[in-house]
Amino acid sequence: MKTTLTKIALLGIAGAIAFALCSFTTSATTVVNPVSVNGDEYAEWNAVRAYVKENIQNQISASDKEYAKIAKMEHYSRCPSGYNSTIAGKREVVKKDADVFGTIILYKGCSSKHICDYKVCVDKNIALVKNKGDEDYVTVKEWLEKKETSTSKNSSLVKG
Repeated sequence: MKTTLTKIALLGIAGAIAFALCSFTTSATTVVNPVSVNGDEYAEWNAVRAYVKENIQNQISASDKEYAKIAKMEHYSRCPSGYNSTIAGKREVVKKDADVFGTIILYKGCSSKHICDYKVCVDKNIALVKNKGDEDYVTVKEWLEKKETSTSKNSSLVKG
């Protein structure tokens, strides 16, 4: 009986302290970030990513016969497979009216393979790619044709 009363008393004291602490108010003012952003701050970045996906990534993946065999595990795997683009530079400098550089990488599980480098300008409707060692950018169509002819030459050289 004595311990029950002690527990009730301690619980009552704890409740009174909690009520007393919760009743205090502060007059602190919050400062809103003074930087004003018109629209979505990722709008330019997202527009460039969508342009790269539509005009480079999708064309390369559509022409890749081996890629069609890869199971797309985007939502089920810790290491999703498939083509992915990486934009070089910080988000603040990526603009639709400027040249944006980056790379296309093919992931197979957690391993990656560099496919090509790209240069795009969304406003000018420019999408160019090049191999890692090349100096000049070419259109995606020309790059794919060049890749196809080099692949067919290599396959004709290797005979079982």
